[in-house]
Amino acid sequence: AVPVLLAAIVCVDVVYRQQYSTLPVFLADHGHSTAFYGWLIAVNGGVILCLELPAAHALRARAPLGIIGAGLLLVAAGYALLIPGAGAGFAVLMMVSLTLGEILYKTPATAYVADQAPAHAQGRFQSLYAGASISGQVLAPPLGGALYAIAPALLWPACAVLACLAGCAVLAARRLPGSPAPVPAARRPDAETGSPVRPRSG
Repeated sequence: AVPVLLAAIVCVDVVYRQQYSTLPVFLADHGHSTAFYGWLIAVNGGVILCLELPAAHALRARAPLGIIGAGLLLVAAGYALLIPGAGAGFAVLMMVSLTLGEILYKTPATAYVADQAPAHAQGRFQSLYAGASISGQVLAPPLGGALYAIAPALLWPACAVLACLAGCAVLAARRLPGSPAPVPAARRPDAETGSPVRPRSG
C-alpha cells in the first residue's frame, strides 16, 4: 500500500498546492482583492490550529488509510466547490473543505509511511514520502498555470477529478495484502509518530 499512497500524495499535492499558485490568480480574475485571499489563507491556519490536534486524538484508533483517503476526497470536494463560480461563499467553503482534508491526510500519511518502514529503512521511507510531497510542490505551479492559461474552465474540474482518483486509490489500497487493520481503542498511539502502534507488514 505504501507505493499507492506515495503516488496518491504526488497527485493530491499537485492539486492541494494550487491554493498558492493558480487560486490567487483565479480570485483576482473574478474581482476579489488580495486582502480577501489573505483572509482565506487565515481561515486555513485557523481551522488547523483549532482542529488538528483534536482530530488526531479522536481518530488515533482508526485505520490510517481510511482517514487518508477521506482527506483526499475532501480536497477534491473543496476544489469542486469552485466549479459553479467564484463567489466569496464558495471560496470560503472551498478553503474549509481543503483544510479539513489537509488535517486528515498530511500527518496520518507521514506517520503511516514511518510505521510501515522496516527498522533498518526508516530514513529511506521518510525520504520517499518527502520526495513525493515536494514533487507536488514543484509540479503544481507550472502544471496548474499552464492549464489555467489554456483552458481556465477546466482547472478546477481537473483538480477535483485528480484528487478524487487519488482518494479512491488509497481507499482501495486497504484491501491490499499487508495493509494494517483498525487498531482497538485501548491501544495507545506510538510515542514517536503519534499514530497507532501497528504490526509491521512483511
